[in-house]
Amino acid sequence: MQKYVIIKIIICVVSVLSIANIQNFFRKGDCMSFTYYREIDRLGRVVVPMDIRKSLSIKAGDVLKISADDDKITLQKAEDKCVFCNGTDDLRELEGKFVCSECRAKLSR
Repeated sequence: MQKYVIIKIIICVVSVLSIANIQNFFRKGDCMSFTYYREIDRLGRVVVPMDIRKSLSIKAGDVLKISADDDKITLQKAEDKCVFCNGTDDLRELEGKFVCSECRAKLSR
């Protein structure tokens, strides 16, 4: 018997919405919803489909937060981090990558 995991990810470009706004948001079709069935390999790995990776700008080496609640597994793109030291304090975006203040200071020397 094969085991499959369901990956369902909803992508929205909104941080906080009221219930009424959420309903209107979904009616407008501003969110993308994906559902896939993927087999878990013998080492417990699951491949995240390419169109989901592209939509979320997930690249090789990016960190995903994995959490489990009852019978659900959630994958979330981890918070942004400095490309040099992986720090998360005082980040600024530079050509699509994040750099912390310490590393910016080192770079400007």
